[in-house]
Amino acid sequence: MPAPRLLVIDDDAPTCTLFRRIGERAGYEVQTCQSAPSGQKAVGDFDPHVVLLDLVMPDVDGIEMVRWLTGVGFRGRVIMISGYSDSYLDAAVTMLRARGINDSFSLPKPVDLDQLRELIKDPPELSPGDVVR
Repeated sequence: MPAPRLLVIDDDAPTCTLFRRIGERAGYEVQTCQSAPSGQKAVGDFDPHVVLLDLVMPDVDGIEMVRWLTGVGFRGRVIMISGYSDSYLDAAVTMLRARGINDSFSLPKPVDLDQLRELIKDPPELSPGDVVR
């Protein structure tokens, strides 16, 4: 059985490296992107089971990424991270769930790595091509 796929979208290179290592140790094939446009391309090309998304990036607001993910029919798990207020993360999770991505979670920065490991330990069961409708 092929490894599940984790896509990390975060503009901070050290964060991408850290999350890559955590994902690989959890058995994932991992791709990292440091911009929203490259992350959007990777959603279609890489077909991830899980997207780990920084909500505050310089090129696209995280809420716009949430709208984009739901607009393309993404059906995997979304874990959003942010150093901003919990209410911002809660609003993004509420938006995802209202738009049909019920497998969505948030983690404040600095990220509790044990919580992250817990959220990725059991990837959603999706077949290739199921992630985006």
